[in-house]
Amino acid sequence: MGDPVQVVVADAQVLCRVGLCHVLDETEGMSIVGQADTTEELIKVVQREKVDVVVVDYNQPNHFDSGIARKIKEISPDT
Repeated sequence: MGDPVQVVVADAQVLCRVGLCHVLDETEGMSIVGQADTTEELIKVVQREKVDVVVVDYNQPNHFDSGIARKIKEISPDT
């Protein structure tokens, strides 16, 4: 099997974020490389880590918005 899929989970609700991270981390072929509860944290993780996939709840006022995908693609085109 190849390298695991590097995943970041971004959600302002801590219980949802931690629960999803736990499920994904227990999934074969997945590796959680970061978590974020704000746009600023998410951008830092994407800049710092090799990220294949970002799972984000983008409809959270004052946390994430629909433009976050564009920002991530600018920083990390392969994500």
